[in-house]
Amino acid sequence: MDAGIKRGEMTMEQYTECIFKKTASLFEISAMIGARIAIPGDEKKIEKFGRFGYEFGMAYQIVDDLLEDFGVYKDKESGILSDSLFSIYMRSMDADSASKKTIGVAEAHLIRAKEELADIKDSHAKEKLFALIDYVDGLMDSVRFASSED
Repeated sequence: MDAGIKRGEMTMEQYTECIFKKTASLFEISAMIGARIAIPGDEKKIEKFGRFGYEFGMAYQIVDDLLEDFGVYKDKESGILSDSLFSIYMRSMDADSASKKTIGVAEAHLIRAKEELADIKDSHAKEKLFALIDYVDGLMDSVRFASSED
């Protein structure tokens, strides 16, 4: 989908659909499968893990795209330059504002991911999931600091 839409022409709705289909849906179903194995029959918790996976997957892809836009990934060239949330925001605002808004959207997804697990019993597995959230959040530091230095 993202390869079929020329850079600069993707809408926000298309971007959201694209990152859901290529990343968030994979994270969502993976989290649900893991929960179904760990806590069979507890459909409410399985759904919570699915929502965790969705929110985490959306944040992950937004951050991955943002880091690619900022040149953080030097050896990650797919050969396809598709739109990102940052590039969509750049159509209507300056780079600093676009990066801050993109970071805000990713942070909101990460917060919602943590909230989905808030009432799950503390465990080593839950700690690892929270560590993943914190890791993805920390990946944005290079962009956060670049924005604040201007």
